Amino acid sequence: MKLVGVESNRTAIAARVDLLAGDGTLSQEVHSHSSYYSVNDLGLHFGRGTETEVEELAVRWPSG
Repeated sequence: MKLVGVESNRTAIAARVDLLAGDGTLSQEVHSHSSYYSVNDLGLHFGRGTETEVEELAVRWPSG
């Protein structure tokens, strides 16, 4: 999943995504990491196992 801002914070740094699937909730926040010889991937990856549907997806933008 890749978040893109329209008006501000186009890279979505500090945005939080909560994904409800099955009996659990997975949460991730967009961070900018970089170091020598690293790749800066701002996409979020959720491993859902055997779940095939997402019940709820919430995005919390740092600016509201």
